[in-house]
Amino acid sequence: MLRPDKPLGKILSAILDQFVLNLLFMLCAMPVITLGAAAISLYEQEYAIWESRDTQLVRSYLRGVLRNFFKGLALLGIGAVMAVAGMGIWSSLILLGLPVRPTAAVIVWIVGGIFLWFLGLTGRYEQKTGITFRNAYILAIRKLPVTLALGLINLGCPALLLVVPETLWAGYLFFLLFFFSATAACLSAGLLLHTLKKVDAEEDE
Repeated sequence: MLRPDKPLGKILSAILDQFVLNLLFMLCAMPVITLGAAAISLYEQEYAIWESRDTQLVRSYLRGVLRNFFKGLALLGIGAVMAVAGMGIWSSLILLGLPVRPTAAVIVWIVGGIFLWFLGLTGRYEQKTGITFRNAYILAIRKLPVTLALGLINLGCPALLLVVPETLWAGYLFFLLFFFSATAACLSAGLLLHTLKKVDAEEDE
């Protein structure tokens, strides 16, 4: 019998947690209008896992989706505005005759990173949406390497599908479907948590 206090038991338990969270996220995000709340609740649970807080995973996640419904709508609204702004910048590049693809890739990376900061802060703190977005923008610029890492974690893995050999597609698609959302959120939450603790320490000095 595998014991949860043994290394192998801990690893298998962590994998199972990510599988369950990914499944919950997909189910709760299906109505689309609940996508934002599902994402926020996912980050809340990942923070709890990183901080080793006792939590009933399924119940806590579902309660988080209900509690964060209106914050999730604001998150979707901000995301839509940022997407439109990115498309506007892209169109401007085309009109100016500038190299679109490399510049657009950088814009998507930076804008996506700012949005991920916003999502991570929303799942971490109880603040007004405007304040959260301002802090996300400031931290995204101030901690640019972290912003780029967030973009790589969340955008790089799906992009790898373009270069993965067809013989490996089945396994890779299985990972994307059943583990990617939760795994990306787990890595992002861990990175954000580490960075925010350093920021708090810097401000206390």
